[in-house]
Amino acid sequence: MDFSTDVEAGVNYLLSRKEINKKKIGLIGHSEGGIIAPMVATHSKAIAFIVLLAGTGIPGDQLLLLQQDLIGKASGTADSVLQKNLKINQGAFDIVAQSTNTEQLNTALTTYFKQTIKTF
Repeated sequence: MDFSTDVEAGVNYLLSRKEINKKKIGLIGHSEGGIIAPMVATHSKAIAFIVLLAGTGIPGDQLLLLQQDLIGKASGTADSVLQKNLKINQGAFDIVAQSTNTEQLNTALTTYFKQTIKTF
């Protein structure tokens, strides 16, 4: 979401410029930008088009878990540690996915990690 507000600020800047055709502003998103560009476009009537390059083909939480696993394996992390990390992170991602309120999310994640540290 932080990056989307940055993009929105850039679009607003373009809209303020006289030499810019306001009907032809588009976004090109590469990799994570392939997630951010559609987020911004759905909230802004100023975006005429988007181009997505190498965006993700799986949900973000699954992608992050896969990346963490692959990076851990490449770093020589033991399988038992990788499995523990997977379980911890999946639990945190589940909490985030179910959250509708930032304050409650902060509380739920803090509680989750305090409890998780005790069990591991």
